[in-house]
Amino acid sequence: MSHIESFLDLTASFADVLSPTPFGTFDSDSQFQTDADGVVKLVYSKLGGNILQVELTNKDVYACVEQAALEYSSTVNSYQAKSLLADLIGSETGSLDTHENKVSRMNLALAKRRAESYSSEAGVGGTRHLYSDRSL
Repeated sequence: MSHIESFLDLTASFADVLSPTPFGTFDSDSQFQTDADGVVKLVYSKLGGNILQVELTNKDVYACVEQAALEYSSTVNSYQAKSLLADLIGSETGSLDTHENKVSRMNLALAKRRAESYSSEAGVGGTRHLYSDRSL
């Protein structure tokens, strides 16, 4: 006889479910457990569980919460890697000697030097002096 899981059960707890998520990444995290139980209630409410039968199981919702957390983590990590990339470009890697490392390392001094020509052109700073004749 096969075991059929019941549909969304608002009284069930994440901690009481055996293997609640596919990968088990956050299964031991108490904050994740609390949030996952809250999401079950939110999904039940948003899908009209008070009026209609929602044909999802708690495990379905837990799997989606895990997937969303992993996807968010991936997005944050990708952004962080891109943010640090400018600091790493030009750093010594050990594979080239210092003379072959031709990409200048971005720092505040280099950024200021690169911005000087733009700021001079815009008239908001820079190293080029603009003179005007006020006698006209």
